[in-house]
Amino acid sequence: MAHFIFITQGVKPCVDAMMNDLQAQFFPWPMKKKKTGKEIPNQVVQGALRPIQLWMYIFPEQSTDEVLNTMGIKPGNTGYKEFSGKAAVLRKMMKAQKIPKPDPKVPGRIIRTAGVGIIPIGIRKDKYGSIDGKTEHELL
Repeated sequence: MAHFIFITQGVKPCVDAMMNDLQAQFFPWPMKKKKTGKEIPNQVVQGALRPIQLWMYIFPEQSTDEVLNTMGIKPGNTGYKEFSGKAAVLRKMMKAQKIPKPDPKVPGRIIRTAGVGIIPIGIRKDKYGSIDGKTEHELL
């Protein structure tokens, strides 16, 4: 088997549609009988999609502590130690900064994280400006 490793970026429903299409693909799979070495005809295998996902969650900068606490980022423990070097490379590629230690007094929101590993990469701040010439805010 071969493993094609890739990163996606796009609107979630479009990415989800692509992933559904990938999961529906079947490929010829040559197989032989162990004792005779004779080929078994018409064998197929379904492509297996194993997500290793890089996400970007966009929110107002003043909500940083709330979001980090929601994601379970603890002061002094911002990731898996064995992944720290790789996270630094991704952080640089994404033009992000190290994740600040969140204020533990700021409550996080309740989200479902059972069965999900979260490896923090970094924080990237948006630029400020005006779209309409009347208001100043983050340009998302």
